[in-house]
Amino acid sequence: MLELTGRRGCDTAGVNENGLSYFEDYLLGATYECGSVSVDQASIVSFGKEFDPQPFHVDPVRPGDTLRVRGTVVESRRSLSKPDRGIVKTAVEAVNADGQTAMRATAINFMLVRPDPGT
Repeated sequence: MLELTGRRGCDTAGVNENGLSYFEDYLLGATYECGSVSVDQASIVSFGKEFDPQPFHVDPVRPGDTLRVRGTVVESRRSLSKPDRGIVKTAVEAVNADGQTAMRATAINFMLVRPDPGT
């Protein structure tokens, strides 16, 4: 069973009408703590069968581990081809209680630019 603790999201005060943040809200170097998750053996096996059914992937996570997830904005730029969008690259890490990185990923998102209030 997965048990989520801490904050499951980030500050949503500046979100748009669709519940999403704008490109300008993701500042270079900003880090977002996304809470933690505790895992047991059944959760690990279930996840592996559904999303990663490769037998050599047996050492990122152990039963009883609690993982903290955080994302850090490592690149942020306006799109040249779509002027109403920005591109945000985020380094995502899951770290266990011993401080060891259990997972690293890079997310690239296309975000709407905040509209000009005069339009």
